[in-house]
Amino acid sequence: MRLRTNALLAAAALLVVGGGVFYSLNSKDHYDPSKYSATITPATASTSTPGQAKSGLQKGSRVELTLPDQFDAPKTIGPDVETLVLAFSKGAGGTVRNYLDKQEAEYWVSHNAIFIADISPIPVVIRNTLALPKLRKSSYSTLLLYEDEMSKALKRNAQGDLISIAKLKDNVVQSVRYIKTEAELASIFQ
Repeated sequence: MRLRTNALLAAAALLVVGGGVFYSLNSKDHYDPSKYSATITPATASTSTPGQAKSGLQKGSRVELTLPDQFDAPKTIGPDVETLVLAFSKGAGGTVRNYLDKQEAEYWVSHNAIFIADISPIPVVIRNTLALPKLRKSSYSTLLLYEDEMSKALKRNAQGDLISIAKLKDNVVQSVRYIKTEAELASIFQ
């Protein structure tokens, strides 16, 4: 009986120590904010829609972004990008990922599109142990919003539980649309 109790205590101690080591290794944030930026220049009065706030993604806004992808490689949105697909919630991101998992690896490149996922609300340990490893298994690039302020700047007018679609021309927003389903996402690229 005493041997069994000692074995259980030893196992519990190993579990606690192992959990502490696991937590300490995965709770470090490797994101370097000095490398990335998100600038949304508000639309002028002549191009904005009446009643809309003069910030966030809206018709006439200029978008300048440098964000990391899931492999921590910096990506800058250039004038060749025609469509931004943004997910600010787990559900919206899951819908986009489900759709993209059925497409060829170069789907975004062939459509001059970029997928941006907001991971700012995810605690660092969960992000490092679950979210990022899952994203790294994808065959497509996903740009990531780590910072709450960047996320707020992009979703200011957005409906957070929906997928935001911004059509661009030379980094200027031509239109913004909100969708919910894979079918609606597919119709954007047909």
